[in-house]
Parts: sequence; structure tokens; C-alpha cells
Amino acid sequence: MLGLSWARSLMPMRAALPRLPRCDVAQLTGSLTLPSGASPIEPVRDVARRSDGEAFDFYAPMVLPDAGTARVLRTQPEIARAIAACPRVTKAVVGIGAWAPGLSTVADAVDADERRMLHALGVRGELSGVQYDADGRAVITPLTDRLIGIDAAALHAVPEVIAIAYDAAKAEAVAAAIRGGFVTSLVTHRTMGLALLRDPARSSAARVQRRGRRLRPVAVRMAEAELPAAAAALPRRLRASRRAAEQGHRRAGRSSRVVLSNRAWGAEQRA
Repeated sequence: MLGLSWARSLMPMRAALPRLPRCDVAQLTGSLTLPSGASPIEPVRDVARRSDGEAFDFYAPMVLPDAGTARVLRTQPEIARAIAACPRVTKAVVGIGAWAPGLSTVADAVDADERRMLHALGVRGELSGVQYDADGRAVITPLTDRLIGIDAAALHAVPEVIAIAYDAAKAEAVAAAIRGGFVTSLVTHRTMGLALLRDPARSSAARVQRRGRRLRPVAVRMAEAELPAAAAALPRRLRASRRAAEQGHRRAGRSSRVVLSNRAWGAEQRA
């Protein structure tokens, strides 16, 4: 089963996808308002049509004003059905938000005081509404109970989580999501890819050393044909970081990758 979260970066996906092998598609979160007025469930239905599968979709906001309202909504048949399908998801496609105005639709959905309060509690990023700290550990906050969608444990249990992220200002949040084991594949652009590789604190070797017990290492395999100058300029320590990640990767028996693209979707080149 394929799971799709609500994210601005996922909206163009349905126009770019070809026909898929048969699979059911589950909506992983409620939605937030887009200026374009795009329907939150149309991507789920479109992808399900392309795969001749069943759509587990629902109409509901992602962020509710209080926990009681969210609790009642979760009992509604369509929402309960979609959430109950989450353990069956084998691949999920999500967006990543940094905890700052303009860099996360969830952060933008709360007021400035609540945003600062959550930052003080350690929140540095979110994906599918799941909030996490600078090391990628899930953070339970007062906002958590007001969200409609998949929770941290269920997202961690998905065998492959493909994140679509752009804007290098999100690099710290993207690196944390990888460190925390939430993300196994990343679709991004050149600027983000280089930002992740250039900073040793974000490198794969740092992840191996710091999170060895719970590590889901992401092997960063850049397309040297696409980025010849960047690849040639990579410091030796980052090349060693790549090798360390790949070795840890093989030990974990987990397949992960970074896809670099000049567009959110389009003619990607995969290393």
C-alpha cells in the first residue's frame, strides 16, 4: 500500500506520475489550506486511479483547535478507516517542513506564540505533522493531540519513506529527519543535496557515530555525471562519510538513496 501525506511539495506529483502497478493508496494526514485552493484528496484519488487501487481518503483539517475536537473527528468512519490502514503502508511519500514561518505549513497553521513555545520544547522540523528535534527524535507536544494523521510510531514502521523537500533553508530539518530514521529516500534539488553533503555535522558518518543503536543510514549517492564539479570538489572526509554510510547501510540491509533534481518532479537523475 502507498501512503501520501498532505504537503505542498507533493501537489505536482499526480501530474508527473505514469501508470503504476496495482496498489491501494492511503491518505496519511488531514489537509491545510493552499492559496491555489487545490483539493487535499485529489492526489490520493488520482494516484489510486493510476494504479487501479482503492483510495482510503477523507476530508478533514490537519490541525484542529483543540484535542477534544480532534479525538471526535478520528472516530468518523472515513478518517478511522484511513488511519487504520496506516500499518499496511509499505511506501510513504511525505514532505518535510522546518519549524519556521514559511518553511512548514504546520508551523504556519499555529500562531507565533505557539510556534515559539513548540520551538522551546525542542521542535525543529515536522513531516506529516510528526514533530521532531534536532537529532530526529519525535517530540510529543500539546499540538500532537490536535493533529489528524499518522503518528510517529506508525511512520517509523513504514519500510520506505520517500521525502520530497526543496529550499536549502530546510537543510537542518531534512538532516534531522534522516538522522531520526524517518526518511529512507530523499527527492531534492542540487542546492539541498550539496548543503547536506558539505556540512560534516549532517554527514552520513556523523549519523553512524551518533545514532548507531537506532540508525537507519541513508547512503548519499550523488550522480557525478550530473554534478561533476561538485563531486570533484567533495572533501575527502565526505567521501569517507559516504563509504561509512554505505557500509552501515549494507549491515542494516536497508536500501536508501538521494535523488537530485533541478525540479521538484521531472527529469530526475538517480545515482
